[in-house]
Amino acid sequence: MKHTEGLDLDHRPDEYVSDILTGIKGTLRRAMILDYWNEGRLDELEPALLETEGSSNRSLGGLHPMWMGGEYLEDPLPGELMIVRIDLKSTTADAIELRVRPLDDGGLGVRWVDEYETKFVQPCSRIERPFSLGELIEFIESSAQGDMEDGKLPLCYTRWNYDIEGDPRRLENFTSLSSPHYPELEVWFARLSAEWWAEVTALHSHDEED
Repeated sequence: MKHTEGLDLDHRPDEYVSDILTGIKGTLRRAMILDYWNEGRLDELEPALLETEGSSNRSLGGLHPMWMGGEYLEDPLPGELMIVRIDLKSTTADAIELRVRPLDDGGLGVRWVDEYETKFVQPCSRIERPFSLGELIEFIESSAQGDMEDGKLPLCYTRWNYDIEGDPRRLENFTSLSSPHYPELEVWFARLSAEWWAEVTALHSHDEED
């Protein structure tokens, strides 16, 4: 409850609509395009940077591995949109997306995708209408990365790196979460992440003192 206090959990979009970043998979490309868009300079970008199929943009990885982040996400299915994005500060800036698409019967198909064909565990694969914020948070908390022993989203990647390194200091913002349809989702995640970081930092400091 403390993570959602003060949030409008009943907020529900009428529909999921596309925006300037729809279909842009690369993490750094998304940030660059958004900066140029906000500055009214989008026409200054090379057309290749605006392409929605990632194959022509994977060469950017030659500049730095982080430029590959997100580029290997599979192409969306017809009508499919990203509603939640998880970005990792890993060497190759890995990305995970929650996507929805219209179904023939009027419902919405929902699925997690990443760049490694991971099998995700999720509470359902179909919803009748767009999530409310509360429903979306419950969906995320009930989802898991199926290849990890403790794969509960969205902090499983941070926890996994902590288990390997044993030092939380570089992991405070290792995982970030955003949504173009639910601005307050980032507030929820920031609280969740801050609580985890405070707990493990205190534990780490205690261990160092011993």
